[in-house]
Amino acid sequence: MKRLALVGFLVAAAFVDPAGAGDGDLYKAHLGNHPIRESTAEWRDLARDRIIPVKIYAPADVATNLPVVIVSHGLGGSRDSLSYLGRHWASHGYLAVHLQHAGSDTEIWRALSQRDARQAIQKAAVSPQAAADRPLDVRFAVDRILSAPLDVEAVSYSIDPNRIAVAGHSFGAFTALASAGVTFLLPARAPLNLGDERIVASIALSPPAFRNSQQGSFTSVRIPTLHMTGTKDVGVVTELAAQERRNAYDLITEAQKYLMILDGGDHAVFGGPRREPRPLDARHLDLIKAITTAFLDSFVNGDVEARAWLDDMLPNIADGIAISERGRAGPGLPTRP
Repeated sequence: MKRLALVGFLVAAAFVDPAGAGDGDLYKAHLGNHPIRESTAEWRDLARDRIIPVKIYAPADVATNLPVVIVSHGLGGSRDSLSYLGRHWASHGYLAVHLQHAGSDTEIWRALSQRDARQAIQKAAVSPQAAADRPLDVRFAVDRILSAPLDVEAVSYSIDPNRIAVAGHSFGAFTALASAGVTFLLPARAPLNLGDERIVASIALSPPAFRNSQQGSFTSVRIPTLHMTGTKDVGVVTELAAQERRNAYDLITEAQKYLMILDGGDHAVFGGPRREPRPLDARHLDLIKAITTAFLDSFVNGDVEARAWLDDMLPNIADGIAISERGRAGPGLPTRP
């Protein structure tokens, strides 16, 4: 893996101009041209004696040498979480593999009363085992998708081993950053790094604060990362201020990085459409789909037009974005497409 160095170049802008670019200027905000196949499976990690339920979204008209995004749900979620992104990315040519993490999924609260369910979720949020299991699930998923073709509705799909990304929301954002190489601390354990060098890009939607990180915990991140949060993205299970969600972005110093803060965006909007939508949801969901797809196209597929939109066009979009920042490699420094 090539090392990606960061020069002290940071572009930051706050957008308040009401005449900003509209929906027509968003990058691939709507479904693409590929029809979609979906399937579910239960994978077994024999080394850990662990079942990992998965849901796969795949383009129906191409099945070879595909880029893949491994998707990690938030606390108390499942393989059905973030389905709006799985379908969106599949329609644009990606194979999306959504994992379900035992110990921090729906099974921890499903049969409990509301009070007991909240306690179970709070317990899982600070579980060292749950934190370690998640990036290990991602590592196993990479092993699995590279070891044999994936069957989706009786069609075999093959993966390009050089085009693997990871994405996640909330606890899944922790998973995505841990898989990107963040060294994290667990109670009564040595610092743990479970980064996977086969992953080329990472998307963290509403990431945690990483309050207990040590100096140097983020210098091992060498791949491009996208961080998205909102001005109202406060903690749901634990106390956390909205501005703390940018901590990981600020602490990464050795890699390409992007930060998008949605104006009025809260924690739940990243999970997908709500039963009772809020006024800003439609715009924010379009932005999430557009920005994540542009990031994947840029750093997984090496698409120069996507990169140009991300770097040059996105900062001109005012409606729905509070802050856009990026740190990038300087001239002559090695980069990873």
